[in-house]
Amino acid sequence: MEIRGLYQFLRAKKYQPDNVDGDPEPSRRHLVDVASFYSKIRQAYVAAGPDEAHLKVEYLLKQCGKTSNVVAYFDGHAAEEKERAAVERDKGLQELRNKMGERPQWLNMKSSRKLKKAIRDSWTWILEDRQKLAQYLRERGWTVIVAEADVAIAQTAQLTTLSSPLTVTS
Repeated sequence: MEIRGLYQFLRAKKYQPDNVDGDPEPSRRHLVDVASFYSKIRQAYVAAGPDEAHLKVEYLLKQCGKTSNVVAYFDGHAAEEKERAAVERDKGLQELRNKMGERPQWLNMKSSRKLKKAIRDSWTWILEDRQKLAQYLRERGWTVIVAEADVAIAQTAQLTTLSSPLTVTS
């Protein structure tokens, strides 16, 4: 979860963190649902190719902690309900593309912005892209678990004892 304006507020109050890395307890494990960065991930994939997006997502994870302390959770296959929504979204996108092909002159500045926003908002993080990112992170030394992220994090948090502190980011 992101709190907008927090950094500027803390900087204005001249807050200085105790640890340069931003992690007060270096031994703490951080369980991170990577989908919690969805808007930033979407922005990275839409603005650039997958390779650059992987670097940006890795940078986001580095803000959560060191490679050895962060466990990144990815969602696996989508539920049936999400599949039906994706089919409907794809139909709408196809209609939009057909309309653009038929009459490109209808695009003025206002409708062009609306079109770009609609295309950006229609982007989905498909399983293949999630798997490629998970593989990339594994190769870079990150601990990655592909499962239903929310459930897996809850199970891990429930099994964890007080002797091994953890932080959950979702």
